[in-house]
Amino acid sequence: SRRAYKRILRRVCKKLLIVGDPGEHAAIAAARELGIATIEFQHGLLNSFHPGYAWSNVRPEGSRRVPMAEHLFLFGNYWAGTLAPMGFWQGRLEVVGSLRFDGYRTRARLAQPGTDRTVVFTTQGIDVNECVHFIRRAWELAKADDRLRLVIKLHPAWDTDKAPYLLAFGDDASVTILLGSEGPTTLELLTSASLHLSISSTCHYEACSLG
Repeated sequence: SRRAYKRILRRVCKKLLIVGDPGEHAAIAAARELGIATIEFQHGLLNSFHPGYAWSNVRPEGSRRVPMAEHLFLFGNYWAGTLAPMGFWQGRLEVVGSLRFDGYRTRARLAQPGTDRTVVFTTQGIDVNECVHFIRRAWELAKADDRLRLVIKLHPAWDTDKAPYLLAFGDDASVTILLGSEGPTTLELLTSASLHLSISSTCHYEACSLG
């Protein structure tokens, strides 16, 4: 993989390689051999226990042997604090924010008192059958309030099949099921949600930050 990436990068990349997750070891190794700078943008949840970031036994002087990006651009100080205690990350962490998310943070909350109350469930493709069963049972208990609306937003990469959700909720007009590729976006949904549910991902943090 490293050799293949070197052939590609020689043609298309001269100065900087940007990656979006911690698993691009071959690409990073190839870029390093070619003298190309490397940056990783935070893609989601990370901490000192994440297998892609837990380099606790690698000293700074040995970190060059590990094919990770030279700089990790993070959403905020919280994420930097989770990695900073590991010597491996010395000099690599840069808090830059997220232009996309910060744009949503400037928007006014759309939910108004006395209107329909929206519950947003963002999936992750983890334990789908159990999640469907839990949400269905919870909805049966909660839907006595006819102002409640449920939006199920599927993960864009790991949950791309509506079938289990349609089977459970297909005849319920108060439930909307959206693929990750369908609008509105997850962040748009969270700006108008009264309650957010999920099983994983940074959506939890984003929901709190959006109020």
